[in-house]
Amino acid sequence: MSIEQRKYLRESPPADMEKGKGILCSNMEHFEIEMVRDISLHGIGLMSDTFLAKGRSVQLMLPRKDKTEKIYGQVVWASPVKETLADENLPLSYWLGISLS
Repeated sequence: MSIEQRKYLRESPPADMEKGKGILCSNMEHFEIEMVRDISLHGIGLMSDTFLAKGRSVQLMLPRKDKTEKIYGQVVWASPVKETLADENLPLSYWLGISLS
């Protein structure tokens, strides 16, 4: 999807959101959030070390300067990170698009 087709402007994560320290929870499982790529009014794009199927409900725990934000949503798309596909020595990671509740 090109930026011209997006309904809502995406922004970089806030400066006080620590990259690589968030947790993605689904069905009593916890996964590491490797990086938050962008945030919009209704969604968040992030990199995780696991694949989650479209429609799966999730809870995100994102550390901020003074507290940990808990955000609820649903996976709307998932795609392997191309750089990890090209290097067999890197563990596979996935870009996930989460629609926020």
